Amino acid sequence: MNDQAVVAFIERKAEIDRMLDALTELSTSHFNVSPDELNWGHVGSLGLMSSKLAEICEFSSVKIPAHVWGSPADYAIEEVAA
Repeated sequence: MNDQAVVAFIERKAEIDRMLDALTELSTSHFNVSPDELNWGHVGSLGLMSSKLAEICEFSSVKIPAHVWGSPADYAIEEVAA
């Protein structure tokens, strides 16, 4: 066994755990965006984050159930009659 590799692995895992904790906290707070200030830039930022996380999941062989991704119809906004 390579003791240096074990130590480095544990350090990297701890880094990932801290990042996941921070992302979970940020998500819980709705990415620090209030409904009144939300705009398409925020949507785009979340899209980029989702894409990067999907790459990480794919690299890690994490299987994401299809229902997690949803479809564009799930996000359709109904127009309110004036």
